[in-house]
Formats: sequence, structure tokens, C-alpha cells
Amino acid sequence: MVLLEVYKEREKEQEALSEVAYTQTESYNSDDLEHRAECLKRCLEGHTPDNRELILQYYQGEKGAKIENRKKLSEKLKTPLNTLRMRALRLRERLQICVADCLKA
Repeated sequence: MVLLEVYKEREKEQEALSEVAYTQTESYNSDDLEHRAECLKRCLEGHTPDNRELILQYYQGEKGAKIENRKKLSEKLKTPLNTLRMRALRLRERLQICVADCLKA
């Protein structure tokens, strides 16, 4: 069961990373995308496990599923949806700065 949980977590992480990389870099070539994804992974590792989980779960899913996932995450964290949005916004901003710095290096 633990192995299954680890596998599911990695799958979620890869999904979220690819979604963020795709939406942010539609006009880049594959080498650029790989470099950006690697920078994003590195930046995510710099955050606490709770923050990593929050940001990855926040951006999972498509349209209606994404909305439902956010409601469930809000309930799980016992946090109002607006507070969750603000936390995700702040995390995303920090990640964007970190990725931009990583790409400059």
C-alpha cells in the first residue's frame, strides 16, 4: 500500500509539473521545457512537504475536476477557499521567481 501511495504521489507530481510547464512555456522548444521543468522540480524541493503537496494538488485536474479538487483540498486543510487561493498564489509567485532565477543561472 505504501508503494502504491508513493506511485500515486509521483504521478500527481509529474502531472502538475507538466501542466505548469506547458501553460507557462507554450512557445519554447523541448530542451527549454526540460530545463524549466528541472528548475521547477528544484524549486519545489526547496519548499516544505506541505507546501509542495498544496501547490501540486491545487493545479491538478481539468475544468470541473480542478474546481472539485480545490474544494476537497480546502476541506482537507480546514481552510476557506479564498485563503487556499491566496496561499496558492503566494506559493506560485515564489516558485515563479525561483524558476526565473534558476533559468538565468
